Amino acid sequence: MKTLLLLFLFSSLNMTALYPGNSLDKNDINLELLRQLFSKEEPSVLKLNPNDPCKLKSQPTEEELEMAGIAWKYFEKNYQEKTGLTNAGNKYPSASVWDWANGVYGMFAAKKLGIISQEKFENMLHKFLRTMQEMKMFNNELPNKTYSTKHAYMTNYRNKQIEDGTGWSVADIARLFGFFECSLSM
Repeated sequence: MKTLLLLFLFSSLNMTALYPGNSLDKNDINLELLRQLFSKEEPSVLKLNPNDPCKLKSQPTEEELEMAGIAWKYFEKNYQEKTGLTNAGNKYPSASVWDWANGVYGMFAAKKLGIISQEKFENMLHKFLRTMQEMKMFNNELPNKTYSTKHAYMTNYRNKQIEDGTGWSVADIARLFGFFECSLSM
């Protein structure tokens, strides 16, 4: 199970590790990322490298900034202040792990475009990370497929609270961990 868990946590791992006889190479596992994400201590916001290899190659046009501002307004209307989670759909307080990734990528893009400050980005990401640390997991192992964005409890696809969960998705988890891996390498 440990090998399988590590496989699903890192999107860059080779999917052949699922098959019997294959194993993960120790170089495939970012142990610092694992420690940060599963620590029960106060989450440290992922700091960006001051050299910033993701620096925009060109300045956005006025039209692009206007579109980004409209997108951010939609994001703000669907961001849950209590949990740090973002609704998957407008005013519908439910999200899959894939949608969590949408939320954190949206926060990051807004920071990169100068729509929000570094401080606001860190505050929003801190709430998200705190919620991730505290929420109940499917089989006490991995995030459930869907959660209430208001209360961070497991839900079914109709956004009704359920105790046992509905399962988990490797694609969703890989997408979310892709954000964490990317942000640590900057």
